[in-house]
Amino acid sequence: MSAYSIFPSSWRLYSLYPLITLLLAMCIDFSFSHSSCLIFCTLFYWSLYRPLFVSLLFLFLMGITYDIFHGNLLGQSSFVFISLFTLTVYFRRNLTASSFPIVWGIFGIILMIIIFLNWLLYSLTALSFLSFTDFFVQFYITLLIYPWVSFFLDKLTP
Repeated sequence: MSAYSIFPSSWRLYSLYPLITLLLAMCIDFSFSHSSCLIFCTLFYWSLYRPLFVSLLFLFLMGITYDIFHGNLLGQSSFVFISLFTLTVYFRRNLTASSFPIVWGIFGIILMIIIFLNWLLYSLTALSFLSFTDFFVQFYITLLIYPWVSFFLDKLTP
């Protein structure tokens, strides 16, 4: 008996939406140098609203793939993605019934923590403190595109 046997057949396809959209976000982010804007937005959305459809193994493998293509230290992006997932799931209980501005604000706080963690890991890899300007710009771009990503993913889900 399969794990999906109690759900309608459309749930099998629906359970792949997070994986497909995360892979699509990763492919789009590959075109930008060291940018994870869409991945962070998409991962936050699915971690908040459908965390059971996001596998930690998938996040680990996605992070390793991201690191290989960007030339990062292997496991660095996996650690950041899993940290984002864990923080979001931790606050999930209080956020799912909240209004969008509150969700967006909490996303900003979690994103600030993740961007700082990312900056710290890049600085440790380079053995010197990197300029925080690029990460600051990434924070604001990610924060500004989250409403659009959320709107798109809301329309995508049944």
